[in-house]
Amino acid sequence: MTCTNVAKFPAVSDPLIHEQLQAHAKTLPGLGSFRIGEISSRFFIVSSEDEKCKEASSCYYRLLDLRNGAVKDVFAFQGSGKILMILSPVALWSELLQDDYSEMEFETRENTYLTIKLPSLGNTVLVVPESPEEIKMVRRICGAHSK
Repeated sequence: MTCTNVAKFPAVSDPLIHEQLQAHAKTLPGLGSFRIGEISSRFFIVSSEDEKCKEASSCYYRLLDLRNGAVKDVFAFQGSGKILMILSPVALWSELLQDDYSEMEFETRENTYLTIKLPSLGNTVLVVPESPEEIKMVRRICGAHSK
């Protein structure tokens, strides 16, 4: 596990994909200037580059899914930019959803965390609110990291 920030996700390296995501992000309301970070070859996160957002540590983030040549909005949330990445194992099988899922936790503006499970093949992104015990654990891991 490692704690990082949305701003540290790499920029989209493929120019055609970058152009497609940029065109889509420009249609999203309330963004102004923005940055697109690559979570995986399929999932991307759009964050505002607005100074007020950065100063307040409470920005809106949007998760995008690029699959079969089409960009889809998955969801948006308000958060601090901190993310706990679960690096090992890379993905776990979900018997209920019949897919492999990678997992990360996004810090919300209330300093709680949402676990986001991203599918390998299917369409269903799973969002799970954290329990108080899990939040304490993530805060310990990410406590030394600032925005």
